[in-house]
Amino acid sequence: MTTQRRTPTGTISIGNTGFWYLADGVTHPTTSNAHLQVDDPIGSPDDDATYLRAWTGVFETIAVSYVAFNITASAIQDVSIHTRHRISSTGYTSRPGLKTTNTVFSNGTPCNATSWYDQTDVFTTNPDTGAAWTEAQVEGRDTNNNFLGTAFRHSTNATYNYDVTQQYVEVNFTGTDDDGGGGGTPSASIPAMVANMGRMP
Repeated sequence: MTTQRRTPTGTISIGNTGFWYLADGVTHPTTSNAHLQVDDPIGSPDDDATYLRAWTGVFETIAVSYVAFNITASAIQDVSIHTRHRISSTGYTSRPGLKTTNTVFSNGTPCNATSWYDQTDVFTTNPDTGAAWTEAQVEGRDTNNNFLGTAFRHSTNATYNYDVTQQYVEVNFTGTDDDGGGGGTPSASIPAMVANMGRMP
C-alpha cells in the first residue's frame, strides 16, 4: 500500500467576521494566513505556538487550498483526516469532517479532550456516492467537479472554546505516488474547508 499526504497550502476566504482567532489572542476576521496556523509539518505539531480557536456558535467558514493529490491507483483503500485539537469542555459536538462536494459533508469524531491530542478519521468509501473512491475523485477532477476538503465544525453552544493546531489529509492506495508524497506539480488546486462553524446535525 502507498500513502500520499497533503497539508494546507493557502487561505482562500474567511466567512463571518470575528469568530475565529489565532494563538496571539486577537481576532483576525480577514486574515490571509489562517492556513499557517494548522499547516505544521507532519509529525511536528507546534501546539500552543499557532492554532485556530472557535469561540462562538455563529456559523463560520474558513476556506483553504490543498495541492491536489497526484497518484496512479488501481485501488484506493481509504481517505483519512488527521487532526490535532482540544476543547475547553467535553461533551459537545465540535469535530473535524470530510467535504467531498459543496453540499456533502461527513462528520468525524467529536473532540473529547481538554489537552492537545491527535485524532484520525478514516473514510473507506466516498460519502458522496457510498461507493469506493476513484482516482479522479481523490484528485479533484471527476465529472461532477467533486473535491476533497477538510473542516472544523463548532456547535452553536458558545460557552466553550474549540482549538485546532494541525490538520492534514492522507490517501492510502495501491499504485504509484506520482510526486513522491508531497509538493510536486499539481494537476489542480483543491479548495478545502478548514473551518465550518454551525449547528451540528
